[in-house]
Amino acid sequence: LLFVIAIKMVAVAQDSYEPFLKEGKTWKYNHDNPFTGNSYMYSVVVRGDTVINDHAYKKIYDVSSDAYQYALREDGKKVYGKFQNSDTPKLLYDFGKNAGETVSEVTDKDGETVVRVVSVDQIKYGDRLLRRMKVVEDYLENDEVYYSNYSTWIEGIGSECDLTCPFRYDGNYNNFNSCWIGDEVLGDITLFSAPTAITSIKDIPNAGHRSSVNSDTPIYNLAGQKVNVSYKGIVIQNGKKKLVKNQRGRFW
Repeated sequence: LLFVIAIKMVAVAQDSYEPFLKEGKTWKYNHDNPFTGNSYMYSVVVRGDTVINDHAYKKIYDVSSDAYQYALREDGKKVYGKFQNSDTPKLLYDFGKNAGETVSEVTDKDGETVVRVVSVDQIKYGDRLLRRMKVVEDYLENDEVYYSNYSTWIEGIGSECDLTCPFRYDGNYNNFNSCWIGDEVLGDITLFSAPTAITSIKDIPNAGHRSSVNSDTPIYNLAGQKVNVSYKGIVIQNGKKKLVKNQRGRFW
């Protein structure tokens, strides 16, 4: 009986969906341009409704300037964006796709491209299970892939680089920091490097022994900025806080 109940709970978790658009929902990002040295944080918030071409959209505002930016709408598990410089809505995410399926509408580049889902798993944040998708944008020439651009999508959150950028392109130096609504934090930077949902990332214990920071896995400081192994101080990697004490990426 317990086994049957457990199976049903897993099935419910897999069928559940974290809505993308809610009134008052806020995303924060870090912008760090290594070429200009320009560094700042910015936030966008869902505020109000509008109707465009008979479709209901939510309006997105910049928090600091209170300026309208663009509109988003949710159709099932698809998220569309309507931008001021375009008459055509753009499909940003499709959180209903499974591994091996394609989402060819999601691209900003000219030429022939195919977006496909590489893998899907679930991560746990607090008491919520979120669907995480590894996706790749393949650039084709004569039916052959000559370049691939990888990204991660998390339901209710979006991508790692910006709310409206399903893939990172040249000139995009934005990184997801956190997301919340009211007093409830819906996610932070550890979502993109957290292990598959077996343990909550909030419950992962800190390392209690000397070890090394792995340069192959993204490393962040407490401001949510990506750093390399030479960074000294407290960093976050794989959902764990680590204190780096020297230039070799050693920590205690």
